[in-house]
This record gives sequence, structure tokens and C-alpha cells, in this order.
Amino acid sequence: MNALDRHTPLGQLWRIAPEQRRVFENLGIATDDEPRSLAQVCQANGLDVDTVARMLVAFQGVAAQRPAVTVELMTLADLCDHVESVHHACLRDGLENLDQLTRKIAEHEGANDPRILKIRQTFVGFRQKILAHLRVEAEALFPLLRQLDSHPDESSVALAGINLSMERLEREHYEVEEDFAHLCALTQIEAPLASLPDPVRKLHDVVVGLERGINEQIYKENQILFPRTRAISRGHRL
Repeated sequence: MNALDRHTPLGQLWRIAPEQRRVFENLGIATDDEPRSLAQVCQANGLDVDTVARMLVAFQGVAAQRPAVTVELMTLADLCDHVESVHHACLRDGLENLDQLTRKIAEHEGANDPRILKIRQTFVGFRQKILAHLRVEAEALFPLLRQLDSHPDESSVALAGINLSMERLEREHYEVEEDFAHLCALTQIEAPLASLPDPVRKLHDVVVGLERGINEQIYKENQILFPRTRAISRGHRL
């Protein structure tokens, strides 16, 4: 998808590129037949249309470049590339959308309900933590894993750093899950919130969609990437 007509009805877009539904589901947007355009849907859900359009183009580009293959069959280097190009990219865009949404709601509705300000404060702290986590993966761990994958005989010095990084990231994964569960609980719609404007009512759905993406990334790292790395490391030490 080189260009995206933001006035095209989403229902038509999904018939042409059904894989795009996943992007909208992760943003908490229902993917039934939708007569409204991308611009109209983004406006109704308090999302930035330019950011969502970039997510769609990026997602289409990744889908076109990569053949269908299960992550269990990927090499360490391919797994790192997959996590960065798919999960990191979508997570950063999702965080940006949620940042805009929570800021907008806090500015317009925070005075009416202190819980809105609490949601904004909680999200800001979470966003800082998760972005720092992604930087450790992309700048510290993944380069070492690619080195281990391509030159295992030259990676003995890197093994200690790899293991320490994985232990740290696994601890942070548990913290991320707990922090995001707390954010989801804060955004549960109750009677007072249900009477607020549409962006507030959509907030919980957007958070839940982002949570699915985070959980998928954590699963691939905890259950596939890290165990395989440890197995390769043990074999290298033998």
C-alpha cells in the first residue's frame, strides 16, 4: 500500500486488505462492515488519522515483505527482526495514539472526574517505562542475539551480557503486565464514565487493544526467543 485514500470506506478497505483489520482491533475499533471513512472513524474515536495511516502503511509493508512463517521456525536474528519490525513498531504507534487520547481527555474532562487525571498520570508513567524497555531490547539485547546467531564461536564474551539482559527483561515483563492490568482497571467504564463524551467511552477499548499487542510480544519473547537463546548458550558452553 503506497498510498492510502483516507476517504475510502473502511469496509471497502478491509475487503481489499483484510489483514488490516488487526490494526483496528489492536486500537479497540470494531471491525464489522464500516461505511465510514478512515478519517471519520479516527475522528469519532479520538485518534490521529495521520498516525493510524502510517500504521496501516507500515503493517502492509511488513506483511508484503515477509512470507507466512511461524515464529517457532525463525532464527534468532529473524525473531529479533520480527519483534522490532512488527511488535515494536505497532506498540510505539499504539502508545502515541493512546498518549494523544489520554491527553485530550484529561484536558477536556479532567476537571469533571479526577479518575481521568489518574488515568493520564498512570499512562504517562507506563509509557516511559515501556519505551525504556524497548530501547534495551533494540539497542542492547537484540544486537547481541544477532551476533550469537551469525558468529556463535565469537560470542563467548557476550553470553554473560545476554543472560543478564534477558533476566532483566523478564522481570520487566511481569511489571509491564501488572502495570497495564492496573491501567485497564482504571479505564473500566462505570456509570459516571458512561455519560462522558465518546473519546472517554472508547478509552477502555483502546487500552484493551494495546494490551493484546503487548501480551503477544511478551509471549514470543518469554516462550520462544529467550528459551531458544538459553538453549543455544548452554550448547555453546559445552
